[in-house]
Amino acid sequence: MADHSYKLLLTETLLRLDLLKRKILKEKAKDFPSPSPLIFLITLLEIVSIFKEEVVQLHTDYIENHTVNLDLIIFFSLYTRRLPYHLSFVEKTGSEHVPWSLIPPIEGIFRQFHQEHKFIVSAQPEFNYTYMELLSVYEELVREIITPDNLRNRLYERTNEELANKQLIKSLFPTEAFYSKFGFIFFPAVERNSVFQHVLLGHEIGHNFFSHKDPQKYIVSIPKDLPQRLLERLGYTWHQMTSDRKKAEYARRKYTEMLGYLQWGLVELACDVFAVNVFGLSSIFAFHGFFAGTVSFDKIGPYGSKVLMHPPGRYRLRVICKLVKDSRVIERLKNQASSDRRLVTAVLRRLKHIGEVVADEQDRASIQSDPATDVAYQIIDSKIDELFEVVSRIFPENYPAGLDLDQSIVLKLAERLKHNIIPCEIHSCVEKDFRDNLKIDYRHIINAGWYYRIAHINPLDDMQEYIESMKIASRLILKAIELNVIENKWITTNVRQ
Repeated sequence: MADHSYKLLLTETLLRLDLLKRKILKEKAKDFPSPSPLIFLITLLEIVSIFKEEVVQLHTDYIENHTVNLDLIIFFSLYTRRLPYHLSFVEKTGSEHVPWSLIPPIEGIFRQFHQEHKFIVSAQPEFNYTYMELLSVYEELVREIITPDNLRNRLYERTNEELANKQLIKSLFPTEAFYSKFGFIFFPAVERNSVFQHVLLGHEIGHNFFSHKDPQKYIVSIPKDLPQRLLERLGYTWHQMTSDRKKAEYARRKYTEMLGYLQWGLVELACDVFAVNVFGLSSIFAFHGFFAGTVSFDKIGPYGSKVLMHPPGRYRLRVICKLVKDSRVIERLKNQASSDRRLVTAVLRRLKHIGEVVADEQDRASIQSDPATDVAYQIIDSKIDELFEVVSRIFPENYPAGLDLDQSIVLKLAERLKHNIIPCEIHSCVEKDFRDNLKIDYRHIINAGWYYRIAHINPLDDMQEYIESMKIASRLILKAIELNVIENKWITTNVRQ
């Protein structure tokens, strides 16, 4: 590289770092619903400061000694170009972009499992719910760019010991914040104030425990005779595998695909089960609405397609329905008394309808059309109960499962919604039993919202009235979650038990 190009790369990198610093400082001034986005911004600011210090030294070396360190400046230049993308995640985490009253309860879910992790909820333009764990992204990025030869000695000393065990980021950026994982949960920006679909965040939270990144790691025990099962499905013999090159290559390709479908399917189903364990019946209602509008409701494949490699929507609903049936929550709901009997009737009718949807096995045709998916899903079918058990073991013993929520409380809160009353309590603070309000958490409120919606908000009636009713219900639910957190904290702090 000519000297003038090297100098241009130095100056452009310095300029970009300065612009990044200004942008980070501007974002820090925003109001956030939790400390996590601010901690992330502080972390980015430290990265920028370290990079700037190193690039300034490179510039000084070039001016004073005409020293050129091309590999190192390319490393800083490439990394600096990625940081604005990560900074953009925080731009949509302010209180004006997210359902801020729901953020503390969601972070509370994470704290049940990982005290040291930082999780950030951010809006995105895409109509989807997704999860990304950013520390591993940084680690992979560093491993792509960094080698012992292209680092200044002083910087390399920080990373030398860690290169072997792939923990580069902790050495390269000595900040306490990076000793925690940063997880971003993205939701569709257009759904900000529509609380009903936000239970799908439970699936994305599950990806913190179940990941696609390790293709050799399975959630459940896997039979050792997978190669033989695939050969039988293909109609091949071991002799043909050794004598027919084309068949051998085809079988190897299908074996790779089978393992991918198996691992991908188990991960997605585990995250669905995790969501139901957190949010209860509201999850099955949200999943039903979400899956019904997807092209993959009955389709699977081709291999490598991130959209269609998920289990078909109908299959995923079928697994969730089995979990609901095994929990016996339907029997408990049938036995509940309510002043608004329409609530129970409507919810049971909706569950019956979803059961009829999954009884139709149109998705099986797509699964069985390919040997790789056929064998993979035969294994998955046989491992559903084991999958339920694996997911349930993640939760602390004192964490009540979503399907075990007190249905009497849910129904009482739904009755309040019917009268446009904020569903945050079952007794007022002047009643002697007001401590019972401590039994309520955000999940009771969200489930009550779904019960009320199913029973009393009919999209087949006047469409404008339906839209307004949905808006009002969402606002009441979000406000109820906010007040419930405040009231429970006050009762716990100020009232003798």
